[in-house]
Amino acid sequence: MKSILVLFQIFFFINVQAEEMSLGSILNLNEQVYSASRKVQEDREAPQVVTIITPKQMKRFGFRTINEALQMVPGFDVQRQMRKEFVWTRGVRESALILINSIPIMNPNDNEAILDKAFNIEMIDRVEVLRGPGGVLWGNNAFLGIVNVITKKAKKGEDLFEVNGHYASYEQRKVGLVASQSFGDLSYFISGHTWRGEKHDVEVFNNYNDGTGGGSQISGVGRQDESRWDDVYANISYKDWSFSYKRDDHREYTPLTDLQTFVIPEGGNPFYEDDETELFQLTKSGKLSDGGSYMFRGQVLNRDTIIRYPQRATGTPDVDILLDGMEVTVYTADIQINEQVSEKHDIVWGATYQHVEGGKQPIVLKQNGTVTRQDNYFQAHAKFTSISGFFQSTYKMSDRWNLGGGLRLEYTDAVAERRLSSGSIIMEDFNYDPTYIVNLNSIHKVGKNDSLKFIFSKGIRRPDVEQSTGGETFVGNTDLKDESALSFEIDYLKDFSGKVTWRNNISLTHVSDLIDFKPNNSGSFVAGNLDDADIYVLESEVKWTMKNDSFLLANLTYKTGETEDDIDFSIIGTNQWSFNILNSYSFTNKWSVNTYISYVGTKEDYFAPNRGAAPISNPSRKEVDDYVNVDLGFYGEGIVKDLDMSFFIYNLLDEEYFHQNRFTKTGYLHPRPGRNYAVNIYYKF
Repeated sequence: MKSILVLFQIFFFINVQAEEMSLGSILNLNEQVYSASRKVQEDREAPQVVTIITPKQMKRFGFRTINEALQMVPGFDVQRQMRKEFVWTRGVRESALILINSIPIMNPNDNEAILDKAFNIEMIDRVEVLRGPGGVLWGNNAFLGIVNVITKKAKKGEDLFEVNGHYASYEQRKVGLVASQSFGDLSYFISGHTWRGEKHDVEVFNNYNDGTGGGSQISGVGRQDESRWDDVYANISYKDWSFSYKRDDHREYTPLTDLQTFVIPEGGNPFYEDDETELFQLTKSGKLSDGGSYMFRGQVLNRDTIIRYPQRATGTPDVDILLDGMEVTVYTADIQINEQVSEKHDIVWGATYQHVEGGKQPIVLKQNGTVTRQDNYFQAHAKFTSISGFFQSTYKMSDRWNLGGGLRLEYTDAVAERRLSSGSIIMEDFNYDPTYIVNLNSIHKVGKNDSLKFIFSKGIRRPDVEQSTGGETFVGNTDLKDESALSFEIDYLKDFSGKVTWRNNISLTHVSDLIDFKPNNSGSFVAGNLDDADIYVLESEVKWTMKNDSFLLANLTYKTGETEDDIDFSIIGTNQWSFNILNSYSFTNKWSVNTYISYVGTKEDYFAPNRGAAPISNPSRKEVDDYVNVDLGFYGEGIVKDLDMSFFIYNLLDEEYFHQNRFTKTGYLHPRPGRNYAVNIYYKF
């Protein structure tokens, strides 16, 4: 604790002479946002609470991925379970809808979308993070939040060619390329990077699926072999047309423990996941004859995943390879119309169509060179078709008061084909009822220097294929209800003379019918709807802008709740408080020192859930340590002509990697290692 106090003293001493930062976006009444209303407007006019993350912020504070940047947003958490990182919003896992250029990329087979290293920072224009449900405008899975990644396009007169490099602890290295150019109405933007790294020993505590239908908790020292991530993004724009292509290919290894249980072949850790994602997007926008505007978006998303399990030294020692996987294609079309009905009244309406094909591939066991399959493994192939329409209205009642509301109707038809290893086929219909969402999005007061919002919003999350069809030791349930979240928020944002901005947000969220796997009498785990829960969240943020590109940002979050039944399988972190402090101080016209401090405290133990991993027969609560993270970095812009450079020390207070019983705010291992270092170089030609 003494070390923390010393850091605070240094932190605030530095800022006595601190001076404004053109990083834009954080707590800015005049910041332009889109995701809150499907139209560009100032933050104070927006009907919901939005935080903007820019590449410049990410570079300045050393955030290497979108997930790392999300950790600083009040109410958002990121946790790693085995080889994946999951985004939690207000205590509920995977409750934020992930969009790329305002098009959903969530996979209905498992309601997941990969961020992590899939986005090179250089390809991002900004990330809009919406807190609270957004079901009317964005539909299914806009449950408790939205993360909208807006990618870059070439700008007229701003031709660019840049190479960048990154080297960090654990043999992490990245090389990237960015190029853009415009020719009149035609322009292109290209970005690509290749990343390798994270090779080390690590203490782990994981729920582990052993590949034979069983599972256990394991802990000890495991080996994390080198992972890889390759990404390319391209955009071509011509007048009102825009076409984007993105592809990323990554292999992520999972640390293993207990070498007496797992046979580790020579040459590396065999437990890995290969994931290939390919994305095509087409956008057309234009003006209508009556003065309104329209926008059409189309997307094709392909995702192919293969998981290779390790060979076990006990149970089935003759298993050479065990492969699991998933292959899915998602087609999406979305159209919206923005109209100004009168000087005081505007509306946005439109429709969304989505068709999904694919699902879980058969788990293959290769024993003594012969491919076999066990009866308790199956192939699930699903077809989803969803059609929805939405309407949103905003009426200006006076110079200072606005009233907004909306409605969405959604119909989904889905069927799953389960092909057992015995050869038999089971057809299962998903019993989805038509869904309607009604929002009183906001009654809010807008002033020159303040904004007061009363927000009533709703979000839904439909059961995914894995929950509905089951698998391995899980048993499906095609009669699952939609999960529902109903939220009421009061948000107040005040700007004091352009120097200090203060935001306070209080939210009450009622979640109902959350889905999780619960044990039954036969020893299997069946998907079922749990009882209701109430989540109370208090968020407070303050930003102090000073001179010369310097600022101090601090936010505090307190979360508590009341749950029923076994709902803590899905909600983690009641009676928890946390804070983040971000400080940037420019000590010359080229160099800045940047500090990021985060702290998570809790009054209760957490339950380490196993949703999406092998179940544990007798789950127990684990004691949670308070968590402190301190990052320190130096960022130089134009230190030599067209050369930028940065150096960061992460997790300054902790030399070790993971501690076996240390859990983070979401009950799992923190995605960052112990103290480690990184150097970044950006050079423009």
